[in-house]
Amino acid sequence: MDQIEYDARKHGDRLLKYNSVGLKVLLRPENHGAEITNSLPKFQKIELDPLSLDVVTNVSELKFLPSRRLENPLVPIGAISPKMFKRGKIMHYGITILLRLLKMKKFQPLLRSFTAKEKKETDLVKVKQMIKSYAESLGYIVGVTRLDRRFVINHDDRIMPYDTVIMLGMEMDFDLCEEIPNPGNRLWDWEIYRKSSLMVWNVAKYIRKIGYYCHAIIPIDASIKFVPHAINAGMGELGAQGICITPQYGPRQRWCMIGIEADLPVDQPKDYHVADYCDDCLLCLKACPGRAIHEKRIWYRGVYKRKNDDTKCFPFFKKYEGCGICIKVCPFNRYGYEACMDAWKRDGTILGKSNAHKIIAAMGLSGH
Repeated sequence: MDQIEYDARKHGDRLLKYNSVGLKVLLRPENHGAEITNSLPKFQKIELDPLSLDVVTNVSELKFLPSRRLENPLVPIGAISPKMFKRGKIMHYGITILLRLLKMKKFQPLLRSFTAKEKKETDLVKVKQMIKSYAESLGYIVGVTRLDRRFVINHDDRIMPYDTVIMLGMEMDFDLCEEIPNPGNRLWDWEIYRKSSLMVWNVAKYIRKIGYYCHAIIPIDASIKFVPHAINAGMGELGAQGICITPQYGPRQRWCMIGIEADLPVDQPKDYHVADYCDDCLLCLKACPGRAIHEKRIWYRGVYKRKNDDTKCFPFFKKYEGCGICIKVCPFNRYGYEACMDAWKRDGTILGKSNAHKIIAAMGLSGH
């Protein structure tokens, strides 16, 4: 993308970034997704101060956490995950994901030449439905929204050259998640990274086949924050543990994204009553061994929400090889969205809350 120096008289309140080498302030592309984020309905219980969010984005870009190691796909496999060596899965997980990261970051622009020269369908409503139907046939849940560039890591707008993004969520295996926090030979998180990082290429290939340029972001990449975009696309609501809770799988999915040149019709945020349910539940808070999940919402980077304390989360993320305790104990994971909502709307019952101490104890934890 062109690097244009900012001129306040011409460019108004557009998002900006520093160029420390040239001592310049550069203009970022128009942020078409900001209006959707800034207008989130009150039922989401996420308040925003758009000006604060814009300013903090300009002066303090989002970073990779816990480190920048995934920013470079050439990082040694041993630094990605020792748990792969432990299980003899370095080829199955590590090398496979590394090659797909390389494909995404280094070779994907070359794939533009494989896009059909003629568009097989020009009605964008039909195009959206075609893509959605194909992606669903591969096991994805699907939503469409506009990219909010305030959630792009390091102000690097080259990561996603398109303004319309297709959000894709794929279910994690329930039985593997039941092994949390002591995963067996098959890793509950890396299994879905491996599967979805392959399937998303199939969706991108389909999009190119029908004549549209696109750019895929595989799961685990983390160069764009997926959760805000999944919420904006009407696929779920923000849970207390910071995960997008969907009616299909609760907290038990991993996300990826495909940007597309076409301005497909967007989906709207929906009221699933998840935010209110979480306020009455908070089992994830009680089970978290690091006490990283807080009951009260706080202002963070211009957004009023529950913010996990990453410094308390990461030690247990490492200890339990991905942790995931907040996913396992979530009633939406254990009982399903419909059953949880039926019980809660009937008399305020939170399924599993009465015996939560047994679930927590069975994992070798004490809770709090």
